[in-house]
Amino acid sequence: MLNLQSLFNTCENQLIGLINPQNCIGFHKVAALHTVTSLQKKAEKVMLNKLGDFVASQEFKEMEAAEVIKHIQDAALKVGDEWV
Repeated sequence: MLNLQSLFNTCENQLIGLINPQNCIGFHKVAALHTVTSLQKKAEKVMLNKLGDFVASQEFKEMEAAEVIKHIQDAALKVGDEWV
């Protein structure tokens, strides 16, 4: 019998490995829509830890203002230099 949880976990791990600052918003939205917590957390971590690359991405430029504010206000945000 097909083990769906194993298949789900394999796909989830593959997707987690593909997340980068240029695509983390898309992954975050898909993960939230489908309640894939670890994928959503990894996407958030990339957004918060790779801020310089993240804000240079096309996905960031297309974000709604409220979404940008939500991420900027996150206590886990890591900024190496405010003069970026």
